[in-house]
Amino acid sequence: MNHFHTSLPRPEDALPSSFRDPAGFVFFRDGLFQRAVTATGSRDYQHFLQSGLYDELVRAGLLLSHQERPAPAPLHRILVPEQLDFISYPYEWGFEQLRDAALLTLDIATRALRCGMILKDASAFNVQFQGAHPVFVDTLSFTQA
Repeated sequence: MNHFHTSLPRPEDALPSSFRDPAGFVFFRDGLFQRAVTATGSRDYQHFLQSGLYDELVRAGLLLSHQERPAPAPLHRILVPEQLDFISYPYEWGFEQLRDAALLTLDIATRALRCGMILKDASAFNVQFQGAHPVFVDTLSFTQA
């Protein structure tokens, strides 16, 4: 039984913090945070998967994993990321958390370069914590170098 809405998410459905990236947007539906990948973001997203970078980052615990669902045009895919129990923001973090978020971002950026990609959005707002461990949450921050 499919418990997901059948109506297509639109950019107007984007959460207020998810409005700048033409590659996709985050929306909340059916009790889950989800990410729409637009046609604009499809090429980079496919390269991200095919390069092995997604698998590498998830295996290393550096990026939230996601389940992928097909989406009707004009969207490319719907991603349902692993859901976090608690959301925090950089302005709430102590020095150690800010440091850990920065080191995570640098590690991810280095790995991305080896796969022919860069981070187009390396904001601390794209980092969350699973327990005491930082994890990157923006799957669409990767673009081809």
